[in-house]
Amino acid sequence: MSRWYVRYGIPAVLLAVLFWRTEIWRADEILDDLRWWPAVVAVLLNVLYPLPLTARLALILRRLDHPAKLSALVPLALFANMASSLTPAASGEALRPIFYRDQFGVPIYRGAAAVFYERIYSFYLMALSALAALAVVFLPGPVLGPTVGILLLCLFHVPARLYPPSARLVLRIAEAPVLRPISRRPAVQAFMEELNKSDRVVAELFADFRLSLQVTATTYAVFLLMAVQFWFVLEAFDEGLALHEAWVLLSTSFLVGVASAIPLGLGTTDGTLIFFLTRFDVAATASTAITLLLRLTATLPSGIMGLWGFWRATRARQPVPAEQALEPSS
Repeated sequence: MSRWYVRYGIPAVLLAVLFWRTEIWRADEILDDLRWWPAVVAVLLNVLYPLPLTARLALILRRLDHPAKLSALVPLALFANMASSLTPAASGEALRPIFYRDQFGVPIYRGAAAVFYERIYSFYLMALSALAALAVVFLPGPVLGPTVGILLLCLFHVPARLYPPSARLVLRIAEAPVLRPISRRPAVQAFMEELNKSDRVVAELFADFRLSLQVTATTYAVFLLMAVQFWFVLEAFDEGLALHEAWVLLSTSFLVGVASAIPLGLGTTDGTLIFFLTRFDVAATASTAITLLLRLTATLPSGIMGLWGFWRATRARQPVPAEQALEPSS
């Protein structure tokens, strides 16, 4: 991980992809109709993202008995935020357990459990918050929508009930008789052993109600920043949508992009966002301009911050003794 072509080559390639995807050369197309002060505020809000992202990561690692200084976690939190969207099918997330091991002595199976828990919980909470916002938008009356929305947000601990049976089902499928010719191989058996250890750690994380509450609070803080940032992007074009309406548009398009497993939701995220903007009576030309400004004010800065985080993480690599990295499962 410390080789020069890893430290500089990978960020250079991803930076090229980021610039290509955000189409920065088209910025002049939106300048005539742009209100500058909301656009500037949208850019400045990127400074606040490391706070809840780093706090969430610190909470999870502390629960795994691997506390770390917040300053050391900032690059990893930024890299995680970038890897989930910039790399194909979030494949960059596979590097995070290695960083956790090299910098904080977290065994690979526990680091993998932390990454899986954080990603699944974040995706679940985004879907939950999107449903809550949809309830406020579409349910009639001033009471029913907010009430249903609040009740939906209170379902944050549901994964603790859903994960154990889901994990058992997947593991039973992996142990099916038809797969025994493959599962008997030593490499596969070693992988399944690590997978079972990670599964037990993930189950412990999901079952911790206090951790669920803390992770939910920090994740909702991230979503609030995303919604406010997008709201300012809309304000830059005098589109007066409410904050919860902005979150419906943004979260739905983001979820579609994540589900597509395409880096940066190529085509799917933007297409979904433009489609729903037009459903909210935003003109097609304005919808395209809004999508472009969102890339420039949110996607591009967060991507650059994430690449900086990757570069810092590779520089901060501190190998730990083998016996510490191979800590026995609890």
